[in-house]
Amino acid sequence: MRSFFFFFFWFLWIGGANVIPQTYFLAVAPEYKEQLVTLLLMLGSLASIAGIVWETKLGKYISLQAALYVGLPLVVISFGLLFSGLSVVPYFGFYLCFRFLSCALYQKLDAGICHHADIQVSDNHAKHSMIFMLVAVCLAPVFFAFYQHGVVVSGVVILLAFAAAFYYRNIASVIGAGVVGAGITATSDNGAKENTKNIPLHLSDKYFLIYSGAYLAVVFLTSSLLVYFIRDFYGFKSPVKLGGLVMLVISLAAVVSCLLYGRFRQSPFRDSGCVWVQVIILAAMSVGVVLLYLKLVPSFMYVAASASLMGISYGVFVVFTRSLVVHRARDCGRTTLLAWYNMLPFISSIAIFAAAGGLKLIIASSAYSYYWCIAAVLAVVGVIALIALIAFNRNIEKY
Repeated sequence: MRSFFFFFFWFLWIGGANVIPQTYFLAVAPEYKEQLVTLLLMLGSLASIAGIVWETKLGKYISLQAALYVGLPLVVISFGLLFSGLSVVPYFGFYLCFRFLSCALYQKLDAGICHHADIQVSDNHAKHSMIFMLVAVCLAPVFFAFYQHGVVVSGVVILLAFAAAFYYRNIASVIGAGVVGAGITATSDNGAKENTKNIPLHLSDKYFLIYSGAYLAVVFLTSSLLVYFIRDFYGFKSPVKLGGLVMLVISLAAVVSCLLYGRFRQSPFRDSGCVWVQVIILAAMSVGVVLLYLKLVPSFMYVAASASLMGISYGVFVVFTRSLVVHRARDCGRTTLLAWYNMLPFISSIAIFAAAGGLKLIIASSAYSYYWCIAAVLAVVGVIALIALIAFNRNIEKY
């Protein structure tokens, strides 16, 4: 239940970071909405990275209690200002504040659990927080697309406050109970105090980050173009609605695979012995993307079935990779790895969207050829992920 707080956190974050800006610019600047949303999301990713870096460098001077009591109200206030009818320039400013503060707070709480909790608690957090994130991904877009004002949003904020209080009560008990970990002691007043320095990234950590970043790049590029792919490649009518349904299928498949993977893997995480998990991750994603491009059956059910394989892959990926990161951050003092892992989605999205946009400008051809060029990009990134994964496994024993 401690990780249930993160459902409300991600629910609020997904609405504020992705859904609300699109409806805002649709209302205030419909003729430039695509350009403004793209610019805002790119700047927002940079603000998120800055928030995580700031917490990593200066977060040791702020206790978990202060982060929760001060940081969460600031996040909620900046979120509420996104509804206040601001003009474009102030909206950009408060949006970037929201992204910066929310990611800094998440990094603080995430690292706090890794440092203060025992093995069972931190392993459960790694699994449950990702499940709640995926559930929020399913529900938040629908909720904020239809209920953006008034009492409903206020209810979300109130629920978040109760969740925060519940979270603090539980995390305080963890802090007071002490730490089972390497080189870390805990106090109820000041949080964690590390007796050892933050260990730099090992070579296997770097290969792991390259693998994870490349995998996320494939996921983000495929999902971001899904609506246009359905319209141009398959020729379906109502591509927006069908694209939304396919994204829902991906999210639900990811949730189910998270639950099943967590059920079959009850023991604490270990680096070795996970080759079969990695095979499932890469095989399911590769088969799903290839089936989409082969277009063996030009029907929506075929697209949904192919997308469900991608969802299964993504669900196992987020639990597997987060468990590995939590294990190394908790037992080996590699908090830098945790920070880099939390930044990866933003780094990957910036890189892949910039590459896709540049490719779109370079190729002055039909939409059909553009998507085959995207397929080539996906293949190259997939090969990079495979090479990095092989190198990661070879370096585990040297770790």
